[in-house]
Amino acid sequence: MLPGGGALRHEDDDYAGGGNPWLISTLWLGLYYRQVGDEAGWHRCVECVLARQTPLGLLSEQVTPEGRPAWVVPLAWSHAMLLLAASPELAILRGGRQVRRATACK
Repeated sequence: MLPGGGALRHEDDDYAGGGNPWLISTLWLGLYYRQVGDEAGWHRCVECVLARQTPLGLLSEQVTPEGRPAWVVPLAWSHAMLLLAASPELAILRGGRQVRRATACK
């Protein structure tokens, strides 16, 4: 995580604004933390993204160090990754366990 919160896409990332945090990268990091059992790390990442939504609840691609949108807003993949990262069903994937799917029709 960057000192002000959030994560870059990669080391020395300076795309479109010079090293701003990317919401999707922050959520990817959160998914990593969740998979290795670091629930506090996962929670920090999700909370970091939620704190950077617009007043309308929209998520951008990247944000300034102060947390304001710095590029495209709204961005569908940021919203989709938030749903994935916040989904409790991901916890059952940890440890190699199989996901059982219910069938709607028989």
